[in-house]
Parts: sequence; C-alpha cells; structure tokens
Amino acid sequence: MKATGVVRKIDHLGRIVIPKEIRKNLKIRDGENLEIFVEEDTILLKKSSSFGNLERFAQTLVEILSSLLGKNIFITDMHEILACNSRISGSYLKKELLPSYISLLEKRETFITSTPSTVSVISKEDSAPYYYMFAPIVVQGDLIGSIFLFSEDASIQEKDKMMFQFALKFLEKNLEE
Repeated sequence: MKATGVVRKIDHLGRIVIPKEIRKNLKIRDGENLEIFVEEDTILLKKSSSFGNLERFAQTLVEILSSLLGKNIFITDMHEILACNSRISGSYLKKELLPSYISLLEKRETFITSTPSTVSVISKEDSAPYYYMFAPIVVQGDLIGSIFLFSEDASIQEKDKMMFQFALKFLEKNLEE
C-alpha cells in the first residue's frame, strides 16, 4: 500500500473527503460508487464498476455480435474500453475514453453516422474514415458505459441497428441484477 501523507478528520456524520488530487489521479468522478473493504484495522476504498465480473460476459457478447454483423464492436465503462472483438483488441482494449466521447454519452442518446466519418470519438490516433453507431448503457437511471459498433467499409444497415439494440437491452437487463 502506498502512503499519501494526507490526513483527514471524520466529520460528525462519519464522512471523510478524498483529496481532489487523489480523485483526479484515480479518475474518480462525482457521484461514482466506491467499494469499501475492511481487513483487520485497514479500510480500503476501490473504484466500483457496474460491470465487475461481467467483463467476460461482455467479451462473449462482443465476439458473437461482431461475428454475426461482420463489424467491430466494443463495450466501455465510463473510463475505458472493457471488451472488444479480437480483430481490434490490440488497438482498443483498455484504451482510455476521450472526454469528448464521454460528453456525447452523457447526452444519453444513440448516435449513428450515415456517411463515413473521420471525427475521432474514441482515440486521438484514429484518422481513417468509418461508419459508427454507439449508445449509452443506462442501468437503474445511472449511466455506466456504452456499446460502440464501427466499420471502415460497410455502412450501418437496419439489421445492424436491430442487433445492436438487442445487445444494448440485453446488457442493461443483465446489469440490473
């Protein structure tokens, strides 16, 4: 465990303030959940992910959807890409999300391009034009991540939209439990 040298008092309601610099370094945002662990006389706080142990589930869903549609798919939490099909995993897996993408997600709308776009929504390095569609994953009113579909050479078809919406609703339903 790394010492920070920071000491805080507990207020009369049992609250402590996590210093801004620590929240910034760990990318802990306002309203985000933290898990609390106790071991003997030590209290540990850990960023909580709604996906938790569902990363393997998300990976399986991504692989199936990608093989059915022939397009690239990934699933994110609100910080990074958690699962993506094997064709692109080296380029995208665990990549941090751009603030501009997070801002779009916060609108809680599905976005679909009708022509290839060179606007980089995920990675600063992306420059090739591609068609894409993404939607926020909302569970019990909380925005917890997104699902993203893209293709360099094929536009988004009606069957893609239907399968994408099915996968989104399937994810949201399974994350509610």
